[in-house]
Amino acid sequence: ARAIDVAGGEANLRRLRSVSLSYTGHRNMINQSRRAFPPWDREPASGAVIVDRERARMFAENYTSYPGIGRFGGVWALKGDKGAHWEAARNHHGSEVMANFSGRDADGPWAFIPRWIPPLMLLDAWDSGTNLRSLGDTMRNDKSMHALAWTQRDGATITLLVDSRGGAFSGFEWIHDD
Repeated sequence: ARAIDVAGGEANLRRLRSVSLSYTGHRNMINQSRRAFPPWDREPASGAVIVDRERARMFAENYTSYPGIGRFGGVWALKGDKGAHWEAARNHHGSEVMANFSGRDADGPWAFIPRWIPPLMLLDAWDSGTNLRSLGDTMRNDKSMHALAWTQRDGATITLLVDSRGGAFSGFEWIHDD
């Protein structure tokens, strides 16, 4: 609850109707790196996420590359529990529909969105109700953190770190078994 207050309060976060972000940078693909141990390959990454919470619509795209193989990308578009995931033609594979979503199949993409947008992640944790668990305190970068965990609707387990002193969202980890 304190992290939600620090982020502006529950009422203000719930008033968010449209949320978007874009990014350009790098990602460390630990399990796809050419080396088993650090330093792992650092690959370029870019993308955008747009969420229309009022109309239950989302669009997301991201692009990166595998070391030595080439660029790849993915695009997701959903309205409610219907949508699609495809590889855009801007990569070495060409364009191909990867999946069509309906019903529970849409849980994965919708659960993925809060992982990109911290205010939505805080609401996702809060709304998980009795599924939310305190893991206690830990240290990260010489700062005291409180760890919370819950399972999202797609089965991913999220561990959220909140600064013990100020209550600010500090980071997260997710584990998902495909």
